Amino acid sequence: MTNENTQVATTSEVVTPTTTERARDQRVVWYRPAVDVLESDNGFRLVIDVPGVRKDALELQVQNRRLTVSGRRATGSTGWRHAFTVPDTVDTTAITADLQDGVLTLELPRKPELGPRRIQVA
Repeated sequence: MTNENTQVATTSEVVTPTTTERARDQRVVWYRPAVDVLESDNGFRLVIDVPGVRKDALELQVQNRRLTVSGRRATGSTGWRHAFTVPDTVDTTAITADLQDGVLTLELPRKPELGPRRIQVA
């Protein structure tokens, strides 16, 4: 992993709660779930262990090259937020997410490579 423009950050930034969030969520304990970043020829896969988190308690957002994933456990007493920097080679419009048995899997496909195009002479 030598070129940071073609790799997902292997360590995520834990975004701490804002002052407003702290005031609103005084009983929330912020924690850091385990994250695996896997690379293949087709793109990247992020696997995040989130036991006790329901689909409606997850929030995923991508803006510029920053992917933010946050959630809360069903009890509402523990929450987390991770931010990842994704490479230019990822098609951010095609990112998908799936939650199964407490494991959130995000697929980050690569953009199709534009190869040479033959031009016909009229």
